[in-house]
Amino acid sequence: MNPTDSPSCQYLPQPRLYRSKYPNQPMLLYKGFAEIILDEKVFEGNATVLLVWFPCPHASFEFTYFGKTKVELDDFTLKLTELGVSALASVSEKRYYGADDKSVISGYFCEPVVQGSQKELASLAFYITNFPFFNISNTWGIEEEELEGWLELYFEGQFVFQTDEWRIILATLPDSWDIHDLLRTQGGYALTHMCKLERLDRSPFSLENAREQLQAFSYYLSFARGIWIAPILLFGYDAQGEQVFEEWSDCRADSWQNTCEWFSPDSTELVQAFPGFMQRWNSLAWRELIQESIQWYVESSKQAGGAEGCYCFAASSAGTTGMGFSGRRKAQP
Repeated sequence: MNPTDSPSCQYLPQPRLYRSKYPNQPMLLYKGFAEIILDEKVFEGNATVLLVWFPCPHASFEFTYFGKTKVELDDFTLKLTELGVSALASVSEKRYYGADDKSVISGYFCEPVVQGSQKELASLAFYITNFPFFNISNTWGIEEEELEGWLELYFEGQFVFQTDEWRIILATLPDSWDIHDLLRTQGGYALTHMCKLERLDRSPFSLENAREQLQAFSYYLSFARGIWIAPILLFGYDAQGEQVFEEWSDCRADSWQNTCEWFSPDSTELVQAFPGFMQRWNSLAWRELIQESIQWYVESSKQAGGAEGCYCFAASSAGTTGMGFSGRRKAQP
């Protein structure tokens, strides 16, 4: 179902949907007027900003301007004029075409590109890469009005993770099964899921509060997947469903690997183990141990891989029972 089919959809967050046809496909983030600002000099031109994948997911740009003056620079400020945002940037390549007096500068951002306010958020949407697809949900028993939003209107498969104060919905991007098959055979990167974070009581929160939850959720998904999973492309919304914040930044995410996960995408055991994980995570006495254990677990699973990796995964998974956050196996939806 398309979210615009809902009579009340104009009040609900509707993040921009990025969908790939093949792995490692660049995603267009911006195309329009831009300025390079270097000390007191300003060079006006046009910029294209793309989400690219190697060596790690990040935003890159290509800036084009016309003029006989050659820009001699390494680091500078790039302003995306139509968005009204600026960020420090660095050059990776410069090309000059004398016949047209055209210069093309390619590079990357040295800091997150942030638009809007980071405070008074009602919900935060974000993407993750390279997580297994699923088409089941655990929304039974949850009142429909509690999950009001674009996720339940658009995505078929979604898992709802809850703690005492927070809710995170993990949803498989629609029509992405072909991408899943290509990732399994070719590797690389693709956006596979979209998530939404909000408080259970719908009270506002700041991005700083949200980052604490995002860190925990990232560690948990990485532990489940056996490779590093991290949020990318953040979108913040107010209580009226209007987008008030956006962030593009580098993220700690691995390219696809065919590791052996300890959970089945055809069951809800991933959801059932989450409250226990968070109970331990919220204890400062446990958090450092959990982080170090998952660090070793992920790095060893990436090195093992394949059939040989299954033993390492089984042994590591068995060890998590001692941490007190293992879920029941074969949990039914």
